[in-house]
Amino acid sequence: MYQPSNKVISHGQLGKMLHNTSYIGMIPFKDHNYAGKHEPIISNELFEMAQKSSKKDNKPLTRNERSHAFLGLIKCGKCGCAVTIEPPKRN
Repeated sequence: MYQPSNKVISHGQLGKMLHNTSYIGMIPFKDHNYAGKHEPIISNELFEMAQKSSKKDNKPLTRNERSHAFLGLIKCGKCGCAVTIEPPKRN
């Protein structure tokens, strides 16, 4: 049984997985996709939803009052989790 040595999926690996047409039964060759003989793992609808959600322009068009300039840019050096802000407490 195959066991990867690195159990964390990088952003690059995730991007390749989300755009891999082999999951829907298509085989990419040069600039074309051809129907494969293997059974698709996921539906075309689910694949298209993944394509839509992974586009760079799939971000909110406006920021709300709680948005901050550096939101999502800072990550913990130890665990890699995003650093969040805590809004000021109102008395």
